[in-house]
Amino acid sequence: MLTPACLIIVGYVVALAVPSVRTRLTRLADRSPDVPLGEWTGVQIPFGTVFTEELVFRGTLDALLADACGDRGRWLSAILFGLWHIRPARAAGDGVAITVVATTAAGLLLSGLRRHAGLAAPILLHLAVNVGGAIAPRMARRMTMRRADDFVGSGDGRTTGGGSGGGAGGGGGPR
Repeated sequence: MLTPACLIIVGYVVALAVPSVRTRLTRLADRSPDVPLGEWTGVQIPFGTVFTEELVFRGTLDALLADACGDRGRWLSAILFGLWHIRPARAAGDGVAITVVATTAAGLLLSGLRRHAGLAAPILLHLAVNVGGAIAPRMARRMTMRRADDFVGSGDGRTTGGGSGGGAGGGGGPR
């Protein structure tokens, strides 16, 4: 049940470890609301988004539509999940068509996961994707800034031009 969510977390860790991918993460727009990160990732994402969507789509609609429409029910539920994301895509300035396609595919995956592993599995996967997506770009920006600060303030005399390190004009020699 934890494996899919763990794979997502490992994916974010790898993305942060690979410099070229980390750089791309720094370019993602900050979509955080005007609340502290802990509130956003610990309250709003889990309760306002993930649990709500999973209970509605995987916990309710999947079963209702499967009873009413057979195998087509999971497709309908996934399509509705995709359409559900039109408003957030517009608000974020994302492409609506690609968002609907991506979230419809995610809805199919989450639905299959629910059928094979129960409702907790898609909840954990959805939570890992959303919380990781909120935290990874921020971490990437901090890591990039920290490395830039480390380079500038390395104390080797080359970047600061002063100090006692004996660099150019450093004053380290006899007078």
